Amino acid sequence: MLFRSTLGALAQAGFAPADALRSHIVLHGFVQGLAVNLEAELEALGESGITDEEWVRGEVASFARLATAERLPHFQHVLEALSGGFDLDFDDVFETGLRTLLDGLTARSRR
Repeated sequence: MLFRSTLGALAQAGFAPADALRSHIVLHGFVQGLAVNLEAELEALGESGITDEEWVRGEVASFARLATAERLPHFQHVLEALSGGFDLDFDDVFETGLRTLLDGLTARSRR
């Protein structure tokens, strides 16, 4: 059903069949990719008893060493800017990613 709905919406937006199929694959890959990551997070929590926040706190020194390597200046900047913490909220990541993809598809449909 989702396949038919997505392709129908893309066709109505003016996408050629091949572009509609590619766009559907991109959307599906995004949704599936986040679902796989969320499932892996839950599995790791079940096996280790350690939340992702606890794991990250335990790895901060490793991240800092990696970031201070001159080959990763942007990573160093991000870590410094987020030194107070970062809440990895999968709902927010999903909404941000989906909005970005849909905005891009909207822009493409106007060409």
